[in-house]
Amino acid sequence: MKISLITPCYNCLSLLKKTVNSVIEQKSFINIQYIVVDGNSKDGTFEYLKSIKEIDVLISEKDDGF
Repeated sequence: MKISLITPCYNCLSLLKKTVNSVIEQKSFINIQYIVVDGNSKDGTFEYLKSIKEIDVLISEKDDGF
């Protein structure tokens, strides 16, 4: 069984690193599809996320917020 985990974010680079690292640690034990949806961040969040190969789906586009 695969679990899909979705992390929404917007301009939260400092907090996001902790979240991403936690999910990556769990991927070695649990079959996780990791999806990150970024609201078109301007603080380097998207650039950081692009460098993480364990993210299965990465979306970055302007949205209307939560």
